[in-house]
Amino acid sequence: MKVDGFLRVFKREVRRIWTNRHLRLICLVSPIFYGVVLSSIYYDRRITNEPFALVDLDNSALSRRAARWIDATENINIIKNYSSAAEAQHAFTNGQVQGYVYIPKGFSRDIKRGGDARFRAAVNYGNIAVGNQALLALFDVSSALSAAASRTQTARYGLVRRRAADLNQLVRADIRTIFNPQMNYSDFFIPGLIFMVLQQIIIVGLSFTMAEELESGGARKLYELSGHSPGALIAGKVMPYIALNYTISLVFIFLLLPVFGLGAAHGAAVMLGFTFLFVVCTSAFGLLVSSLFRDTVSAFLVLMFFSMPAFLISGFSWP
Repeated sequence: MKVDGFLRVFKREVRRIWTNRHLRLICLVSPIFYGVVLSSIYYDRRITNEPFALVDLDNSALSRRAARWIDATENINIIKNYSSAAEAQHAFTNGQVQGYVYIPKGFSRDIKRGGDARFRAAVNYGNIAVGNQALLALFDVSSALSAAASRTQTARYGLVRRRAADLNQLVRADIRTIFNPQMNYSDFFIPGLIFMVLQQIIIVGLSFTMAEELESGGARKLYELSGHSPGALIAGKVMPYIALNYTISLVFIFLLLPVFGLGAAHGAAVMLGFTFLFVVCTSAFGLLVSSLFRDTVSAFLVLMFFSMPAFLISGFSWP
């Protein structure tokens, strides 16, 4: 590879990135803009205080306790009381609330008679993330109410409260969530999201610049500028993108991720090495894609279908 040819092509490509408005937008503005804006969606880290409605037809001490406990969970916030299920359903279907809790008449009476009682709930499962959080809160409250009622009934039949509590919890589960103890969405979405953006930017940028060269007839001039060296041409063309996107990757890792409380699990050397491999391999793939098309439109149409399958296959959003 001719070093002087490499340097000529390298300098020319740096100038093109800076002076070509399309490349400037793709390579300089888009990574920071999309990385920050898309990541900020998950800044709150968890889904909390989902608006719910309440229909309490029993209006007993037990039903009011159930409503207080549900409202006290961090996932559900009861914002409105309705006198009928039809009114709550209307608010639900109009999007005013994410669900509602229905406590039927006789709820407390059934418990006192030694039977079982149920409160019913409708939850918006159009968004699974929202629905799951609400279900967890409702299951926790129902289990707590059941345990409290069981202790009361058992004590009524002759056992002291402490013994009743022991009998109620013969089997216990001690569950520890590893790596993401707070179950924050940002912990697993943001790293994959910002590097999916960066991957797409690298591929699109290289495909655009190569396709534009082929489309405008600049490939022959570029070959002459490299001193008729294919190695110098390819290296000089790709290296500005590798250097630029490697720098942006480090900004994401060491400046953007800490904003969301996310840090590297390994040392800086490991992160630098694997990030460099990521950028180089993605650039090589972008160069491969660009060699298959002789115009920018065709390259963009194919790349439109690449980023989302790549994100899904990576395992960040679905195992």
